[in-house]
Amino acid sequence: MMVRAALTVLVTIYLCSSTAAAQWPSDLRPGTRIQVMLPEAEFQNRGPRGHFLRGRLESIGTDSLHVRITDSLPAVAVPHTLIRRLYISRGVPGRLENGLRTGLFWGVLYGVTTAVLMELGNSDGRSTGEALAVGGSIGFGTGFVFGTIFPIERWGRVRPDRTTAPASTQGVQLGVTLTW
Repeated sequence: MMVRAALTVLVTIYLCSSTAAAQWPSDLRPGTRIQVMLPEAEFQNRGPRGHFLRGRLESIGTDSLHVRITDSLPAVAVPHTLIRRLYISRGVPGRLENGLRTGLFWGVLYGVTTAVLMELGNSDGRSTGEALAVGGSIGFGTGFVFGTIFPIERWGRVRPDRTTAPASTQGVQLGVTLTW
């Protein structure tokens, strides 16, 4: 009976300590480019309330991330409790891929808009299909040029692992009383 109680206590301690240590998502690795949103006290009119810190992850501590903002400065420790949002860079797509994706988006958007406006006005006698083709080709061409010239870095949001509880800042505290 006593062995069973001692074994139960040891298993409980092991499970609590492994759960507490697993607070960072598995996507986070040193060397990856990250973007962290930190709280900001003053209200900002544009965008979400907070300050974005962008850099390369140098190391992962139990309660903080060490982010190198530029190569000439030392790493900045960002406590886990201050992180509002965390993004990982998915890289910058190739120029051709980004141009095609952007061109397709703007082609569809501009083509449909032109067709709808032409259908509502229908002043010069062109068909809706012609308006869709002309608007789509103009939108695709413009989007392709801008997408090829200005590729944009893609960011993926990382959410904390819901199966693990974040570790407390005080550490794991456990009190056990054994009597024989």
